[in-house]
Amino acid sequence: MKKQFFTVLILLSLQTGVIAQVTLQPVLAATGMITQNQLWNVLVVNSSNAVYNCSLKLVLSDRQTGQPVFTALTGSFTVAEGAKQLNTSTLSPIQYNYISGVVNNTIGGLIPAGRYTACYSLTSTGKGDELAEECIQFDAEALSPPLLIFPSDSAQ
Repeated sequence: MKKQFFTVLILLSLQTGVIAQVTLQPVLAATGMITQNQLWNVLVVNSSNAVYNCSLKLVLSDRQTGQPVFTALTGSFTVAEGAKQLNTSTLSPIQYNYISGVVNNTIGGLIPAGRYTACYSLTSTGKGDELAEECIQFDAEALSPPLLIFPSDSAQ
């Protein structure tokens, strides 16, 4: 029994040495007007010594129904050791596949008002291995009509 306990203890201690090598952090406001270009503001942190050739996939889904609104796949880019801020210019060309007709399919168009989940998947183009995955939730809000601040209501 003692041998089994120590064997399990040693195996568990080996497991704790494993750390994530690449992480994704989308940089997006939780609410407000959101454009398609803003969805590509992502921070990638590579804590390994390896250099990866990658592509980034985005699946935007309606949070209430779970139905995908669109998917998108970027061109190839390099992730070296350290942090790298991504945006539309570093990820071009970006190919969109519009599944729902509610999204403005012009480049950089506004995301319609609603509640969404954006799931990012960073894949190594050489090996096809998934390096990192991250999902975030956000609310896209429509523009509010202008509010009269002067004169006050019913004033002359």
